[in-house]
Amino acid sequence: MIVKYDEYCGHYLLFIAGLNIDVSTKEGQLCSLTKFVNWATHAQPLDTEGATLEQAELVPRLRQQRGSLRAGARVPSPALRSLESALASPTLTCLVDETRESAECYRTSRMAHQRAWSRPGSPSLAAQGLGKGSGCSYHTNPRISPSRTQGTSVTIPRLIRYSLAAAFVAAASVAQATNGYSPTGFGSTNKGLAGAGVALPQDALAGATNPAGMVHVGNRFDLGIALFAPDRGFTADDNAAAVPPPPSVPAGTYESRNDIFLIPHIGWNRQLDDNSSIGVLLGANGGMNTEYGTDIWRNFNNPAGTASSPTGVDFAQLFVGVPYALKLNERHAIGVMPIVAVQGFKAEGLEPFQGFSVAPDKVTNNGYDYSWGYGVRIGWMGELTRRLSAGVSAQSRLYMQRFDDYAGLFAENGDFDVPPTVTAGVSFKATPDVTLVADWQRIFYGEVKSLSNPNDIMLNPSNLLGSNNGLGFGWKDIDILKLGVQWHYSPALTLRAGFSHADQLFDNGEALFNVLAPATVRTHASLGMTYRFNEGNSLSLAYTRAFHEKIAGQNPNFTGPQTGSVQMDQHELEMSWAWLFD
Repeated sequence: MIVKYDEYCGHYLLFIAGLNIDVSTKEGQLCSLTKFVNWATHAQPLDTEGATLEQAELVPRLRQQRGSLRAGARVPSPALRSLESALASPTLTCLVDETRESAECYRTSRMAHQRAWSRPGSPSLAAQGLGKGSGCSYHTNPRISPSRTQGTSVTIPRLIRYSLAAAFVAAASVAQATNGYSPTGFGSTNKGLAGAGVALPQDALAGATNPAGMVHVGNRFDLGIALFAPDRGFTADDNAAAVPPPPSVPAGTYESRNDIFLIPHIGWNRQLDDNSSIGVLLGANGGMNTEYGTDIWRNFNNPAGTASSPTGVDFAQLFVGVPYALKLNERHAIGVMPIVAVQGFKAEGLEPFQGFSVAPDKVTNNGYDYSWGYGVRIGWMGELTRRLSAGVSAQSRLYMQRFDDYAGLFAENGDFDVPPTVTAGVSFKATPDVTLVADWQRIFYGEVKSLSNPNDIMLNPSNLLGSNNGLGFGWKDIDILKLGVQWHYSPALTLRAGFSHADQLFDNGEALFNVLAPATVRTHASLGMTYRFNEGNSLSLAYTRAFHEKIAGQNPNFTGPQTGSVQMDQHELEMSWAWLFD
């Protein structure tokens, strides 16, 4: 099946697919021949969508080229009108003489491979990997070039098994460039656009944004790792009550340790046929990791508990999704991705709060506790016009097991589900080489009580830690706007840039408990690129800068007149390798 690439919109395009048959020379011939047996062609005039012709229609039209087309003979169908317009270009000449016609058709078909019959500035089909050697191999992806790289169904699953095992080890303690604790994006191409791309699938991680897009990325394997460096901490101002109570946090600025993290990602996708695909992907969530090298809660010591050092939390999530995508027709696709997730958590140094819990022995210093859960992501993607595409994706709440060892810390006896999300966006082909993307995303942190319950309230028996209304982080639902631009600078090099901005995650008065998870950043900017070494291998890079953000406030119910602030900024550099296979 011949598929139109967006890069060739608005250009003349004639692509002939077939089989080259070498014919030895006969007596009297000057050179050997190559017979080109046509099986199909795609013809696209400048301002129309064009059509595909099978062999039965194609061969007679080629033979009639010099005659009927130049004489203005009637063309009986829209498909043949498209072919007529493309063949009318003086660039194409196929001679009627059998010997010369065979050689010339071979020559012009190779020219089509190399030049795509497009005007200057359009990337060539040969550079995109659309024709090499005998015949042509086509992908169903309108954006990612197909590959002739050799691969097998045995090698790829083995790579996946090894890579998954390594990823679980590497993600044992993870933080990430975040909106709350949700990643800004998934995969290096997506992060190069600041996470925008629900309508622009480009790699095997696309299912984490919109599973419908996986039917457009072809057969590929993506493996990558991010180097994440957050700078986070808090400041306790020197304005506490002269004589407690209430207690206060010792005045000073506190910086969290552990500021370098390695975060893996893995994706694999296989076209089942021209209209469906299935894949496997692995990603990580983080952002709730702190370790302060002192007993910051020592002024809260009471008979129920004495603060220890260090103080902080470590939270990591890992999910595995299996996206299935189906084309409803040439313009619309849907997808579904069942998700299995595992998360781990530990807390240290919170002993003074044991007396304010429904389960005092399940508040702190119990090591890592793990829980498993499940959910689903669904999506739709549609080509509204030749230049404009749209996508919508929604992820359900991920229903996780409770953290039994921290049932006295988190609301609802240790419940810590993953909040639902919804994303909608568009991609617009501004020129054949430049694509603009815009996404809107909403994360429903308010659906998870452990995250959304307030902490700027007076303690009473109804809101003890671990109860249904137990103190939380005060996180709210947030909206995020993501914008990006992608430029195909050359057939080998693609450049990207992006920007995103989110709502403030929690109110100023909720800052006290968020010293354990200072998820303050709201604005991200990114740069990215992909370099294609050959038809089957490419390297992508993305750099994301999360700008410094401070949330300052006061919590009279816990620290009286004392004020303070939490702050964070982040750097992330991600690299991924892609292997496109048959």
